[in-house]
Amino acid sequence: MAQKAHTEVPPKGHFPPFQTETFASQLFWLAVTFVALYLLISRVALPRLGGTSVAGTTAPQIYSVARSTVLRCYFRSIHDDLSSLQSY
Repeated sequence: MAQKAHTEVPPKGHFPPFQTETFASQLFWLAVTFVALYLLISRVALPRLGGTSVAGTTAPQIYSVARSTVLRCYFRSIHDDLSSLQSY
């Protein structure tokens, strides 16, 4: 036997987050969530991100090493190109 479709419109009311009866509990859980996320980020995420530097080097040192490596590869490729031209 077929069931009837529900065609009733729900009663008009206030949007649940704006109901004054639930403000206190919403603020409580907002504070609990904020403190939990703050502790999680400060004790877990930030120390892991802080340990990502290469063997205690600073960012300018890493930049300097990367720049010198790129320049070394560039000049080596120029040298190899010139060497191949001299062999002709």
